[in-house]
Amino acid sequence: MEEKNVDAGRKQSVSLLHSIKRPCLCRILVFCFLLMAIVPLLLVGGISYRQARNSLWEAAFETLRTSATLKSAYIEHWFEDRFIDLKAQTASKNNKHFLEELRQAYRASGKEIGDFIGDPQWRELIDEHAADLITFKETYEYYDVFLIDQDGAVLYTATEEDDLGTNLFNGLYSYTLFAQACRRSLKSGLPTFSDLEFYPPSGDIPAGFIISPITDDGGGEDRSFCASDINREHRLDHAGSNRSE
Repeated sequence: MEEKNVDAGRKQSVSLLHSIKRPCLCRILVFCFLLMAIVPLLLVGGISYRQARNSLWEAAFETLRTSATLKSAYIEHWFEDRFIDLKAQTASKNNKHFLEELRQAYRASGKEIGDFIGDPQWRELIDEHAADLITFKETYEYYDVFLIDQDGAVLYTATEEDDLGTNLFNGLYSYTLFAQACRRSLKSGLPTFSDLEFYPPSGDIPAGFIISPITDDGGGEDRSFCASDINREHRLDHAGSNRSE
C-alpha cells in the first residue's frame, strides 16, 4: 500500500514538472503578436529617421547656400560702391590739381622722394589741398588714402606711415600686393583691388587696397593713382551689416 502511494506521488510530480516546462499556448501567441507589432514599428522608425536626417541635411545645406549667396552679393555690391567712391575722387579737379602741385614741387626740388616729404613746401601743399581727401577717408571710414604719381612715388598719405616718401615700383615696398596692383592699374588703365596682405607699414596688419588711375583732363596716358586702404576697422562684415540695414 505504501509503495503504491509512493509511485503515485512520483507520477504526479513528474506530470507537474512536465506541465511547468511545457510552454503554454497563450505565451506563444503573446510573443508572436509582440513580434508582429515591434518589427513594423522598427522598420517605420528606421525609414522615418533616414527621411528626417536627409531633410535636415538638405535644409542645412540650403540655409548655408542662401547665406553664402547673400554674403557674396553684399561683398560684390560693397566693392562696387567703393570703386564708385574712389572714382569720384579721381575725377575731382581739386585732387587732380593737388597731385599735380605735389608732382611739380617734387620734381622742382631735385630731392629724393624721401627727402622731399616733410619739406616746408610739401607741408604747405598738404595743408592747402588735403581737406577733401581727409573728409573722404573719415566719411567712408577708410584707414588711409594715397596719392601716387605715375613713377610710383608715394607723394601723399593721410596717415603718414612708413610708405609715405617711398617708391612702390622700385623702393622698399615694391614687393607688396599693393605695389603689384598699382603696376597692373598703370598698364590697364582700370581700377583694381590688391587683395588682402599683411602690410608692413601698418604693422603687418591685414590690409587691402583699392586703386584707381587718375588720367589727365585730356584722357592721356600720363596716369597717376588714388588709392584707399580698407584695413583694420573697415571690415567687409561691417560693410555688409550696414548695407543690410
